[in-house]
Order: sequence, then structure tokens, then C-alpha cells
Amino acid sequence: MARKNGAVGPRRAGASGYAQRVSQSFERARFVLPSSLEEELGAALWAAGTLGLETRGGATGTMVIDAWFADGTLREDAFRHWRTRGVTVTQETVASQDYLAAYRAQAQPIDIGERFRIDPRDVDDDVDAANPCGGASAARGERFGLHIPARVAFGTGSHETTRLVLRLLETTHLDGGRVLDIGCGSGILSFAALRLGAREVTGFDLDTPSALVAGQNAALNPWPRQPRFYAGRLDALVMTARFDLIAVNVLPMRIRDDLPRLAQALAPGGRVLSAGALTTERDTMLASWAAVGLTAEAEAIEGEWIGFVLAGGDRARGDLVRGERAP
Repeated sequence: MARKNGAVGPRRAGASGYAQRVSQSFERARFVLPSSLEEELGAALWAAGTLGLETRGGATGTMVIDAWFADGTLREDAFRHWRTRGVTVTQETVASQDYLAAYRAQAQPIDIGERFRIDPRDVDDDVDAANPCGGASAARGERFGLHIPARVAFGTGSHETTRLVLRLLETTHLDGGRVLDIGCGSGILSFAALRLGAREVTGFDLDTPSALVAGQNAALNPWPRQPRFYAGRLDALVMTARFDLIAVNVLPMRIRDDLPRLAQALAPGGRVLSAGALTTERDTMLASWAAVGLTAEAEAIEGEWIGFVLAGGDRARGDLVRGERAP
């Protein structure tokens, strides 16, 4: 079964708008079969609507395939044909597991950059969702608190690329600006942009559960304005949409084909904050950005990852970035 950040199984929004843990279960069919039948059985299982396959070696000349299905979707005789061909089949109901529960139980708030403190813990009696990790608002010199429980969506502040974009975000003047968050994950960058003065933030993710979790996380981080999140692609936006700042925390291969449309969505004088590339990919990424008219003004490194502040040829709003130009 496909897993992301260790969580398996869907979530749903509770009455509070927050993703409640659901007692979701799945049906697992386990097949012990001759290796020669692997491709044929695999194709049949995908055609039958499996949610995912896990394959491993068995005894000599055999292998084991676990196929996962939504609970209640399999008939008892669903695999009778395969039993007649010498395949051993067992079926059982398996409860979903939240592999990040132990982490959330022992986690502590994380300070990132100069302005943010991220709390990845669950909301319970010890954690006040309305006032996470010391304050949802921040006076000069204090940190903004964001409550982002570690769940299915990427972006709790523990990964270098998230920290990179948050650091770069702090170098920008966002007062009254429109922001686009590409690959929004948990919504952490969208919430941060609003606290740094953005007037309007739109975020999206190809991963539907991530976009849903981002919307639910908004309930944990009250603010006079909230981001708008959707699941989909960049081309879902109207062609005339323009943004003063675009945050892109996405692996290079996931965004490369969308770079021309992204550059078109950048307002005159706007900036792009880009992370998700390894330092070894620096020159390749800069060439890809240059091909759509964007060049690096600044860059930063966290571990083996690199991030950029990029600008186009029209820099009419040159005050958007406070940092020095990259050499």
C-alpha cells in the first residue's frame, strides 16, 4: 500500500474541522504463488481495484503478494480461480495504523528561522489549538506559533526544504501581496505567508489528502484571513491569475513541465521561492528557471538541499526581497 510520511489510510474532517483519527480498516488478500504467475496475478489484482500491492520473495520458486482493498469490497470467493491454479490465498481484515502517533506523542515545538515556532503534536488537553506553542500572533522580535500535527501531509518543519522556504519567506516583504503555495502539503507555508503580511494566499497539492489536511489545519491556526486550498494542478487556476510571490516546495521532476505556466502566473516584480532540489542539482535547476525568464537573486542551503529566491526581468517591485543579491 502506498504510504506517505508513514501514515496509512484515509482521514476525514470531524465537527471541529480537524482531521479526526478514524477507525478505518482494510481487507488484505495474501497470495503465495509460483513466481511465473507474478505478472498475470498482479494485472488481475489491479483490474479488481486493489489499493496497492506489496511483493516479496517466498520459498524457492515462489513469492508472496499482499493486495489491499477497501473494507467490505471483497467476496469470499473472489479468488477461487487462483486457488485452482495452485495459489494459496488468505483473506483478513486489517486495521489502519497511524505510524506517526509515537512521534507526535514525544515531539516538541521546533523553532525555524527567526519568526516561527512549529508544534507537530496532537491537539489534546495539554496543547491549546487556539494558542499553539506560545502564541498565534507575535510582536516584534517574537515568534509566530503554528500548530501542524505530523500526519499524512508533508510539511511539519522537520524537513530541510520546508525550513528553507520558511527562511526565505522571512526575507520578503509580503504586505498586501498575493501568494501561491505550490505543493502546499500541510499548509505550513500558506499560514506563514499570512502571518508575514500577505493579503491573500492560495495553495494546492496534487495529493488530495494533503489538500484536505491543509484545510483542516486552518482550524488549528485561527487568523483573520485563511488560505484557500484545492487538490489539483496549476492549470486549474484561471489564466489571468497573478501572484506577487510563488512558493514552490516540490521535487524538480514534479514541477518542471509546469514552469512556463508558473512564470506566467508571476506578477510584475514578483518573486519565486523554490526548494526541493539537491545541491547537486543546482545548475540544472537554475537552467530550468532561466529558460522561463527567472534568475536567482539569492540562495540558501540546508543539509544537502538548496533553495532560491528567483525574479523575472521586470523588477518593478524590487523592494519585495530584503536580502542581498547572490554573487
